[in-house]
Amino acid sequence: MKKTLAPVRNQLKSLLRQLDMDTTQSRDYQNLLYACLPASWRSRVLLGKQEGLQWQLWVANGSDGYQLRFLLSEVEAMLAQKLPHPPKLSVVARPDVWAQQRALPDGGRLYPRRYYSEAEAEAVITAFIEGQLRG
Repeated sequence: MKKTLAPVRNQLKSLLRQLDMDTTQSRDYQNLLYACLPASWRSRVLLGKQEGLQWQLWVANGSDGYQLRFLLSEVEAMLAQKLPHPPKLSVVARPDVWAQQRALPDGGRLYPRRYYSEAEAEAVITAFIEGQLRG
């Protein structure tokens, strides 16, 4: 007996539409935050977790976090001028996120794509297995 997938398809459409709206809103908030930050800080801050009116600003290390905390009141004041309900900002050092940002080159790949012939692929796999057995 076949069951139709129409209800799932309809739910999926609404979920994808909601996800698109959420990402658009998040991007708008990120741009608004960048407009309120000094130019020297725009490349050093990411808008992290947003829970209601609590926003986390992610920085690469504790030193940046320490320095950014001195600017928070000014940034919050600028956001208060632009938003009807301004968020409360907190700073979190997230070196893991920044390591991921640095690891990917502009093309988004860690390694360049290379197409192997069947013989080359077999040789690479064999060398890897032999290396694992020896080491």
